[in-house]
Amino acid sequence: MAKRIGRTYFYVVTIFSLIILVYSAWILVQTVQQQPTAKPENMYFGLFAGGLGILLALSSLMRVRNRIVLLEKENLKMYTVVKCRKCDFKIIRDFAVGDYVHKEVGDCQQCGGKMAIASIYQQKPKGSKP
Repeated sequence: MAKRIGRTYFYVVTIFSLIILVYSAWILVQTVQQQPTAKPENMYFGLFAGGLGILLALSSLMRVRNRIVLLEKENLKMYTVVKCRKCDFKIIRDFAVGDYVHKEVGDCQQCGGKMAIASIYQQKPKGSKP
């Protein structure tokens, strides 16, 4: 349900921004076409309003795009691979803040050797839709 509401919000914002973009471009075109006969203050207002509308619409579209990219990244899960330096015993666990490669994280459960982070990677969680 929440995903559906989020998608609907993105669609509404995108459509609204596109409408504002087209309308602002139309205002600019009309202002330039009527330049010889229009009063200077009307011409400046039309150029200002059209330009501002285009800037705001493009800004809104870029923010929606950046938010979609951010949400796609949130669907990926971070994992940390911890290996024993002696016997190569391996554990894969969720990433924790402060993890970095070659960081010692404790003793091995099998041989008592030192465990260190071997790698960190991102992957879609199991069972998630593509």
